[in-house]
Amino acid sequence: MSDRKAVKIRRFSQLVFFAGFTLLISLTVAAGTPISRIFFAINPFTSASAALSSGTWVWILIPALVFLVLSVLLGRFFCGWICPMGSMIDAAGVLRSRLIKREFFPPRMRYLKYALFAAFILGAAAGSRYVFTADPVTVAARFFSLNLFPLAASLADGLTGRLLSLSGYSGAFIALRNAVFGALGGAARQVFAGSFIILIPWAVIIILTLSAKRFWCRSLCPLGGMLASAGAFSPFSRRVEKCSGCGVCASGCRMGAILKDGSTRKTECVLCMDCVYNCRVTEVRFGFGAAIPAYSGVGIDRRDFLRYAALSGFAAAAMAVTGRKGVQDARAVIRPPGAPGEEKFTGLCIRCGNCMRACPTNGLQPVFLESGAAGIWTPHLVPEIGPCAYRCARCGGVCPTGAVPRLSLEKKQRTVIGLAVVDRKKCIPWQGIGPCLICLENCPVPGRAIRGVDTGEEGSGFRGPEIIRESCIGCGACSSACPARPMRAVKVRPL
Repeated sequence: MSDRKAVKIRRFSQLVFFAGFTLLISLTVAAGTPISRIFFAINPFTSASAALSSGTWVWILIPALVFLVLSVLLGRFFCGWICPMGSMIDAAGVLRSRLIKREFFPPRMRYLKYALFAAFILGAAAGSRYVFTADPVTVAARFFSLNLFPLAASLADGLTGRLLSLSGYSGAFIALRNAVFGALGGAARQVFAGSFIILIPWAVIIILTLSAKRFWCRSLCPLGGMLASAGAFSPFSRRVEKCSGCGVCASGCRMGAILKDGSTRKTECVLCMDCVYNCRVTEVRFGFGAAIPAYSGVGIDRRDFLRYAALSGFAAAAMAVTGRKGVQDARAVIRPPGAPGEEKFTGLCIRCGNCMRACPTNGLQPVFLESGAAGIWTPHLVPEIGPCAYRCARCGGVCPTGAVPRLSLEKKQRTVIGLAVVDRKKCIPWQGIGPCLICLENCPVPGRAIRGVDTGEEGSGFRGPEIIRESCIGCGACSSACPARPMRAVKVRPL
């Protein structure tokens, strides 16, 4: 097989993995199947960070370690062949190349990714929980789950609804509507709090492409810094057996990995093989053995090394301090069923959005500051939006780190996440306004966790709701159904 064919295979690989990533987020997350965790399982950066920040063993460390060994052997192949964020950056880069011809990329910036990688890992070891802001796989997943698919479902809902009404609700259009929502994971009209703010990390990564091709990957990506460090001495390298000195390979390299003398920085090369495809001599190969020509650069100098080391240490200390101080108890939020204590939960949760996307009632929402700075964008239940569905256990099935454990439906139905409380000052029958036991009627717990009792209002004959504390699991079905406005008369208190 020629290396030119390998370029086409690489492009096909990017397409396949990106399509697979999209389908995993769209279909398997919405269905609650564990296969959606595969991209996170091979990510050594998030796996190591989650284990360090939570102080516990994470099962996805095993496939991540295997993948790290492959990176030691082959270099940064993940960045060029698999990474979904890299594929989106490349797509943006194609558009950029047609609009902007000049690039701006200070060479020294390529060392920032190592400083950020070290800062996040050291910070995680000291209790920081901020890896979710910069890991490319997590950023891409969160964009799909909390921004792109909800928007697509909302637009599809409006468009297909209009077509249905115009067609007189024909069977063909009903089948089309069902097919569209099936492709979007069956979720219509999902809305997530603060989704515009959640979009910012993804938008920043894409906008940086306006400055230079793969700006993020070359200078800021901490996962790229980790894989570059692992593959620094990879035996798999670029070999130039004949060169005309035209410089096409160096000018066209999306990572700036090729120097003027034809040598290659292994730490920057993502094995995209564009240099093979663009070479006019066509005697450029990738294979095992010493690189030809060998890299002649001296790398980072002492002053830059000390500067970036100081930056890394300062950032790690800042993340550790705010991460530890930001951990509060969970009395402000209702966590998903089976979630561990707040400190362990915020350490394990990588804020990928899988559980929130999988929630069929849209009740799982991203936290902002309700549980402290360390809890930002972790999931919590908002019963006023939607309850924790009694016959659903999807969230644990799609969580990649075990922050939300995978529970059987029977165990999940017995897991207590909160306690419902009736505010008699807002409750319709307790205020003598009229009869209402909607909360009791909607309680899914066998035998009911709510009972009707005499309100004591003489002549009214109304019966008001009372919570049976021993039976309530805090699912929020009562609060969600409560007709009292503007504030619900039934609230769920977190554990």
